[in-house]
Amino acid sequence: MMEQSVQNTWRKSGLYSIMKIINMGLISIMSLFAILTPAGSGTSVNFKVLLLGAIILLNLFTIIGYFLNGENLANTLLFVFFPLVLLIISSTQVEISKVLASDYVFLYMWVLPVLIRYNINFQRIFLFAIKITAALIVISAFLDKFGGVGVYSNPILTFLDTSGNAQVSVSANAIFGYVIFLNASPLILILLVQSLSAKNFLYSVLAVLGLFFSGTRANIYMAIVVTVLFLIFYVKSPVIRLGVIMIIALVGLRFGSDFMQRVRSINDAKINGDSIRNETVPAIFDSMRQNPLSYFVGNGLGSSYYSAARGGVTQGSEWSYFELVRQMGVAGAGVFALILLRPLQLLKSRETMWLGWSYVGYLVIAVTEPFIFTSTGFLLYLFLYYEVYQIGVKTLTHSAPPLSVFR
Repeated sequence: MMEQSVQNTWRKSGLYSIMKIINMGLISIMSLFAILTPAGSGTSVNFKVLLLGAIILLNLFTIIGYFLNGENLANTLLFVFFPLVLLIISSTQVEISKVLASDYVFLYMWVLPVLIRYNINFQRIFLFAIKITAALIVISAFLDKFGGVGVYSNPILTFLDTSGNAQVSVSANAIFGYVIFLNASPLILILLVQSLSAKNFLYSVLAVLGLFFSGTRANIYMAIVVTVLFLIFYVKSPVIRLGVIMIIALVGLRFGSDFMQRVRSINDAKINGDSIRNETVPAIFDSMRQNPLSYFVGNGLGSSYYSAARGGVTQGSEWSYFELVRQMGVAGAGVFALILLRPLQLLKSRETMWLGWSYVGYLVIAVTEPFIFTSTGFLLYLFLYYEVYQIGVKTLTHSAPPLSVFR
């Protein structure tokens, strides 16, 4: 009772309100930079990391208290001890600077206690950053299409492209004419599912167009599949459902052949890239055969390997899950799998089922895209773990307040 009284007094104090506003501002800006510039580039990556460091230093005692609490042992093992073990093992094989450049992403999960402490609506922050991403893609395509600013002369896209945070092109081979692929564009799938669930037509259209104009086959296919399945199975009115099925059938008959022709065209155009990607897998395992111990502990975070298909040494490829095994070994990848699988409990709650299924879609896309071990990926995990926590809070009795995790 005394602890609850102290917590209530603290939450009503002016200092609490000030700290909450400061943290919300820092987390919002950091999230936007982490999503728009996951690969970083000069000042952008420094700014992103500086913001993360500022949040951690500002809330150091809160974070320490959270991870020292026995109730949070699982998160302590996954986000404190596991990255520390990876750091120690990797530093025996790879330059420490390269290891730190990879290992630091675990620090994004240290923001979780801050979100809990100040009851910050991180869903709003996270979805807003994704809306900015989708809007940037769609507006850029429309500006090019209707004679405003061309894709190749768009200063924002040029910056993102040259810094390795986007791939931009206009091509007749592209299914919808554009490839405006921002590295975080697969996250738009989450916005799509959330908007459909909330019956928000405007953001649903924005999300679909964002995925279409991103230009990648995985994004386009997932956008179509998710939209069709939602309209068929989640629309309650049988009349509307029948109408939707008829509209889908008519659209398929009218535009299906043209769409498939474009799909065949882009498949033909991508055949060389697909071949290079497929030939990378043997190169990954060849690099591990040089040291049999690598199968267990990996080659180390930030390590490089030779890929004949790519014509030189590379630090990574599109095969996210194979790259995890290469860098962490079977043991480390197994532990990391726990990090990826725990948020699937969101599927158990009707309120968060939309998020659980969109996360499943993200994991599917990540099979052939390098999205798992990045700042964007960890920002997503932060969002998911906070939503899991929120579910737990709603099931607690009044005798177990949310801030009890800081005892």
